[in-house]
Amino acid sequence: MGVTKRAHELLEEKRNALVMELYAVLRQMTRLRKDAYESLSKAFRDLVDAEVRLGSSDLRSVSLAVRPCPEIDLKTRRVMGIAVPIISVKDPRRPLSARGYSVVGTSPVVDQVAGSFEDALGRIAEWAESEAAVRRLVVEVEKTKRREMALDKIVIPRLIDTIKYIEFYLEEREREDIFRLKRIRARAEKRGYALTP
Repeated sequence: MGVTKRAHELLEEKRNALVMELYAVLRQMTRLRKDAYESLSKAFRDLVDAEVRLGSSDLRSVSLAVRPCPEIDLKTRRVMGIAVPIISVKDPRRPLSARGYSVVGTSPVVDQVAGSFEDALGRIAEWAESEAAVRRLVVEVEKTKRREMALDKIVIPRLIDTIKYIEFYLEEREREDIFRLKRIRARAEKRGYALTP
């Protein structure tokens, strides 16, 4: 019974620690989401500005020359025993020569748009990482809560009932043994034997 109560206490401590970690990651995620939205809105404002200055056909032709986006690296780390993804963009801010279009033949507005979207990509990756961590932490909090409730509502009451049954059974046997001894003593005294108590 003591082990079960200790397991219940450990699960409660784990749940509390997970909830504290969840709130910390939620605060971080809220900040990262705000940064990502601001970065994306700046990038789209720059895109609209570039479209106004260059025209949509010139902007489209430059976009076709752009090399694919930087490499995204996925790894995992452990937070309180939970695998949480680490999403990192390798060099989201590329040098002008690595973007794939001619620097000489394009306007600096295009460079500004590309840089803005590269910045936004890095911030979105950070946001996605924190959101994935929140999701995994929520799932783990729920699992821990279910286990804690199962111990509290099912396992511990069953153990208490089993202990009561065993105690009742042992007391009943003890009463039967005492009654049997009294009967044996009474028979022995009837026959003339002396029994010591």
